[in-house]
Amino acid sequence: MSIQKLIAYGAIVSIASMSASGTVLGQTSDDVQGIIRVLESYEQFVNAGDAQSVGGLYASDAILLPDRFDAFEGAENITGFYAFAFDALSLELEFDIDPSDIIVSGDVAYATTTSVGTRFIKEGNQTVPEINRELWVFEEIDGEWKIARYCFNQSQ
Repeated sequence: MSIQKLIAYGAIVSIASMSASGTVLGQTSDDVQGIIRVLESYEQFVNAGDAQSVGGLYASDAILLPDRFDAFEGAENITGFYAFAFDALSLELEFDIDPSDIIVSGDVAYATTTSVGTRFIKEGNQTVPEINRELWVFEEIDGEWKIARYCFNQSQ
């Protein structure tokens, strides 16, 4: 990771306390809307079981930290994880995306979301509830917001 990225990620941590006031320097409505579009695309692609499109939302050096799995590094490995997951299950999730939970500082941002829905496990033909908490880190690359880091865990 470059020193510039480390500094940018450090800036995100330091501005977290300012987010409660709803005012963050350098944050624009366009940035927040761009990140919301990425999150909405993620929801759409995950619900469609489209691993290639989900993988395309990630930066080339992204890291995915899925609940109960090891980390996956790089967009290609992340796409492979989703392909593996979608072979075994299908998801029907609705994400709660609150613009006030999206914090932007320059070309990096973070967001928190929750998702609720169902997971259909193909082996066993079983549908179970799916409730998650998510933490996202985004990076703006060539004018486009990409997922740089993503972790989630089940809240129940």
